[in-house]
Amino acid sequence: MKLSVKHRLILATLTGLLLAVSFPAVGGLGPIALIALVPLLLLEEDLFRNKERSYKIYLYAFITFFLYNLITVWWIWFASPGGAVMAVFANAIVMIFPIAAFHLTKKFVGRKEGYIGLFFYWLGFEYMHYHWELSWPWLNYGNMFANYHPLVQWYEYSGVLGGSMWILVSNLIAYLILKNVFVHRESFKVQTPLLFLLGLVILIPISISSIMYFGHENDGDELDIIVIQPNIDPYKKFSSITPQEQLETIIRLAEENMDEDVDLIIAPETALPMSINEEGIETNRFITILSKKMEDWGGPDILIGSSTHRYFSEKQSFASRKLPDGNWLEAYNSALLISKNKPVQIYHKSQLVLGVERLPFPVLFEGMAIDMGGTTGTLGSEKEPFCLKSKGLNITPCICYESVYGGYVSEFSRLESDFIAIITNDGWWKDTPGYRQHLSFARLRAIENRKYIARSANTGISAILDSKGDILERTSWWEPAAIRGKIKLSRKETFYVKYGDIIGRVSGFTAVLMLIFTLFKFLRSFGPLAKKE
Repeated sequence: MKLSVKHRLILATLTGLLLAVSFPAVGGLGPIALIALVPLLLLEEDLFRNKERSYKIYLYAFITFFLYNLITVWWIWFASPGGAVMAVFANAIVMIFPIAAFHLTKKFVGRKEGYIGLFFYWLGFEYMHYHWELSWPWLNYGNMFANYHPLVQWYEYSGVLGGSMWILVSNLIAYLILKNVFVHRESFKVQTPLLFLLGLVILIPISISSIMYFGHENDGDELDIIVIQPNIDPYKKFSSITPQEQLETIIRLAEENMDEDVDLIIAPETALPMSINEEGIETNRFITILSKKMEDWGGPDILIGSSTHRYFSEKQSFASRKLPDGNWLEAYNSALLISKNKPVQIYHKSQLVLGVERLPFPVLFEGMAIDMGGTTGTLGSEKEPFCLKSKGLNITPCICYESVYGGYVSEFSRLESDFIAIITNDGWWKDTPGYRQHLSFARLRAIENRKYIARSANTGISAILDSKGDILERTSWWEPAAIRGKIKLSRKETFYVKYGDIIGRVSGFTAVLMLIFTLFKFLRSFGPLAKKE
């Protein structure tokens, strides 16, 4: 049997649509991902059986992943139309590579080896997507369960890649069942062992997770906090609304919820919208205003976002910009911890937004950054993670996009962090799925680290989450608000925190070996090493 072009297009489109509706805040039907890849696998099998040219699967896979990217992250358009086009097209192209590697391994090594390869190629690809120059792990499969967090409590062992592995295994078994029925014309009765196996693959992780969810206790000492949502329009905060006005809004919201028991105030990313010189930062006018208010309130610490910069006599990194006087300037997206009678602690964002705060391959693309207000171009970053220290406690500072990187966040937990503070400014995307997706990922960080999360967003949604990923309190979108609440502290290390992305490391190493072996077999078949029959 050979499928028509029309039917192949339907299969490629169907997988793209099923993946999209599985994603948070789009369709939000996470469990659908457990069968979403089946149409694409049936399409690939049809091309393989009919010995058609390999480029065809690349074209059909592009249709699949283009739809997946377009439907899930179209909202980038509001921040940058050009950035949205690049993100959708570039990531769709990158996602073809593990499918191409799977097809070639199946073609030149063997059918069984190909399907084993698909497993390692995809997981290796997702792991790489956290660590290379074009890093964009937003759409990694394991994120699809962000709003089904009671089903994936075992992420504290596997991280998000465990969810991706679950999706791949389930899809492969479902595919084998349908291939046997519709391609090999076998009866459903014959598929009983595979149906039973598929049921186990789906139900066992859910059962384990449910036991973990209902058995987990949120224990630990408590910290009394205020989370501020000033609700400043991000398209005006760097221009028509003065820094003084923005600071006054933050102070007013804090004072409405203030008493002597408050330990910490958390305000969002770039809550201080001007760039502050880090040298002598304690004398900055706005830092002085906050320090005076802290004394009036009885001494709570303040964690607040700001743009900052430093001057150097020589170049420090690709982020350094030479000034006319021969010195160098480096700009940062920073989190500031202001404590009474102590130097201001400064953390620089390290997982920078591609195209806005960081240019890939900076030697080639310097000067092509997207302008979204504030400081643009390649920003400086920390060389290694460290916790901010407040009243004997260690805080994980996550600035916006950093909360997508589970492995990076876990590095702070290895440094005995007590809880996670996410400060962000999601209003660039307007009222679209973007900010809701970003909030949902916080659930996964809570599970992986088994820590409470305090999330301060400029325009929403701000929230407090417990260590099971449940949202205890939250604000609404686009309203000035503050949350007064208590979070519990914990320095316990989960398996994932202690050992990291084992699945990703093993998969990446195995994928490279399989790809090398595939290349060798290809050369033996068509190259100078070909055997003479």
